[in-house]
Amino acid sequence: MNPPSDRPDTSTGLFRRLQVDVLSLEETVRTDIWSASGQLLLAKGQVISTPGQLRLLAERDAQVSTAHTHESEAGALHVSAMPAGLNPLSAWPLLHGRLSRLLHLTVQSGDFVARTERLHSTALELLASHREKSLFMLVQMVYDTERGYCASHALLCAAICQIVAEEAGLPVPAQQALFNAALTMNIAMGTLQDELAQQSLPLDASQRTAVDSHAQDSATQLRQLGVTDPLWLDLVSTHHQADRLQTQAAQILPMVDVYVACISPRRTRHGLRPQKATREAFLQSQQQGGSLGAVLVKALGVYPTGTYVRLESGEVAVVTGQGKQANHPLTFAIRGRNGLTFDSPASRDTAEAGYAVRESLVADDVSIRLNAARLFRQT
Repeated sequence: MNPPSDRPDTSTGLFRRLQVDVLSLEETVRTDIWSASGQLLLAKGQVISTPGQLRLLAERDAQVSTAHTHESEAGALHVSAMPAGLNPLSAWPLLHGRLSRLLHLTVQSGDFVARTERLHSTALELLASHREKSLFMLVQMVYDTERGYCASHALLCAAICQIVAEEAGLPVPAQQALFNAALTMNIAMGTLQDELAQQSLPLDASQRTAVDSHAQDSATQLRQLGVTDPLWLDLVSTHHQADRLQTQAAQILPMVDVYVACISPRRTRHGLRPQKATREAFLQSQQQGGSLGAVLVKALGVYPTGTYVRLESGEVAVVTGQGKQANHPLTFAIRGRNGLTFDSPASRDTAEAGYAVRESLVADDVSIRLNAARLFRQT
């Protein structure tokens, strides 16, 4: 912190409030960042290295000099605005960071809806132009137990909801409300959701209460943050009420929520095999008299992109896309039959008998951290 004589007067109008959701971990700031009271929070050249630093910036009403008003937040801070020609391999982790901050902010934000809409717009562009790579990154982020689970779960749910809603022919306003609801349905328990993913003990009484009430609590919090869309709010408040599943949008959200939760690893359990999770979603949808389970299976494939399979060769492979037939996904072998990890993933044609998919695997069966950029350079 600078001595008092060096503190800027942030009440003079020469400073402006920093939009914290544009910042990312491991980024270098290119201008000093101050609190509203004139305390230096981050100096030019420092690296944002912890989530705690990001929370502090939000809580202290971070300010930057208006000398940067001619620049975008990204230009001043070496982060933010997505470039043209989005790269899904880097864009989704950036969106994950932004959503995580949005779901964990302890201060009230008047531009919450605008931030959510910007995230929605970028996500739609990524899904439209890079669907398979997007699903790959989102599934891999859910499998990464060191990454904040609340945001990982929300992003994958939102993406799948969008794909299913498009396939089912929902009107665009309903698609948007569904996407936003998937992003924010657990906002009232964001921090708790991250903790529970790592917790090895059963829920205690206070945690159980928070989980049981989170749907209504989330809707209440969203209203306080400025959300007025009735469908968005209704989808959030009822996403655990089986007796309220009248509309297609209301059926899609809980189906996808359960599917993503089932495939996600926890400290206390392995995730379900994705093939089994999609099958159960299909059967549940049929029992409710709907056909959305079939739409989900069609959208994700028998072996969803980003998940793992064992081939008839005995090799473990990761699915990188859907093939011409549902049971012939595009794959790269990452571990040999001897259990050794390959230095370079090897493409495998699952239409060939020797490389046909033998079974779907859970993430804990594999435990390999993949380099997505290196992997997709070979596709």
